[in-house]
Amino acid sequence: MMAQQTFESYKPIISMTLLQQILLMGPDEFEIVDTVEEIALWGINLEGVAGSFAL
Repeated sequence: MMAQQTFESYKPIISMTLLQQILLMGPDEFEIVDTVEEIALWGINLEGVAGSFAL
């Protein structure tokens, strides 16, 4: 059974700054996450990396 999510515990599925970047792009463009700063800013977890950890 899933715990009930409250307003205080709500976290968007996608970072609002990442969504903003995506919406500013054209239909033939895509965002490439290529820096550690972007990974940390957008709350992305890396998987499959030896010794991986959440930033």
